[in-house]
Amino acid sequence: MPQWAGRKLWLERVCRSRQAPEAVVSALVEGNSLRSTCRMTDVAMNAVLKLLAGLGAACADLHDAKVRDVDAVRVQWDEIWQFIGAKAKNVTDEQKIAGWGDCWMWTAIDADIN
Repeated sequence: MPQWAGRKLWLERVCRSRQAPEAVVSALVEGNSLRSTCRMTDVAMNAVLKLLAGLGAACADLHDAKVRDVDAVRVQWDEIWQFIGAKAKNVTDEQKIAGWGDCWMWTAIDADIN
């Protein structure tokens, strides 16, 4: 059973309709911000954030279960830079301890299959 299945039942109790979880995910996938998603779906910000956290965990579980033994000949990769809280040059020592500063993510894809 996926990790977020119980959270979906919780969200359906919190939301005003049973379609709200699907509407929230649909809005977020389409690129809407958290605040606009809350306004559009009439769901509280905390409920949306909890659904998003559960959905992320479920996606990670699915990826770990299904993606195995990939035989890639050509791999394209790229890095994505982002900052958390502030750019590294503006971060204090206390903020560094809290995890602020530069963040790098690398992603790779099989160039032949995509």
